[in-house]
Amino acid sequence: MLRFINYLAILNFLLLAACSYKNTIDQSPLARKLSWFSYLASDDIRDKCGKTVVTQFRFVYNAMYLEQVRTYDLGPLNRNLSRIKINIMQKAELSLVEMDANKIDFFKPWRPIKTNTDIRTKDVELLIKSLESIDFFSQNERTTRLASKDFYWLVTACVNGVFSQKAYPWPKYKFEDLGFISLLKLWDFSNIRYNRPRKTDLFEIYGTKDEKEYLNNFNLILDKGTLLMGSP
Repeated sequence: MLRFINYLAILNFLLLAACSYKNTIDQSPLARKLSWFSYLASDDIRDKCGKTVVTQFRFVYNAMYLEQVRTYDLGPLNRNLSRIKINIMQKAELSLVEMDANKIDFFKPWRPIKTNTDIRTKDVELLIKSLESIDFFSQNERTTRLASKDFYWLVTACVNGVFSQKAYPWPKYKFEDLGFISLLKLWDFSNIRYNRPRKTDLFEIYGTKDEKEYLNNFNLILDKGTLLMGSP
């Protein structure tokens, strides 16, 4: 049985790294999970950056992967407005399964909660200034390890045709000192409380020290602005 669980953990790790993210309106939970690494790496933004003049941002708050993940995708809506697409994924609540005969949705407990916010051009400029104040756009020579059990922000941007990506893990960074977080909270009308950072360990999460049972546990490495998949 333990060997089988270990196979599942390895398979899950491979699936996370296997598929490219497709910017579709509504992916199923399975499709989203299969493309999660590509989404984090922002392959879709990187591929287009420099080919267009579109300014794009992606903010991912990994608030202990199994508890809460918040994502913010920002892009132009029209000449005067940009839209932030907000997705919040939390622990599944099985009581939310749709059992209506005309609309059965077994995946509803795992689907993200979605909301949109439209902001003005000067708000985008304010966001850019908040990132400039923490040297986000400077060349990243550091290697940062990101564990799924931890709390961190992963920020991606395409501004003036230049692709940038940096991570801000807690407690190395005090989140209250990162201005972009305050702005995102201001524009987030989901009414879902942020999962506040705290120290975690795998024993607390899984109730065992047997690594074979650490399902959905994975590591990422951000090396000089390029996101790499680590070991499960």
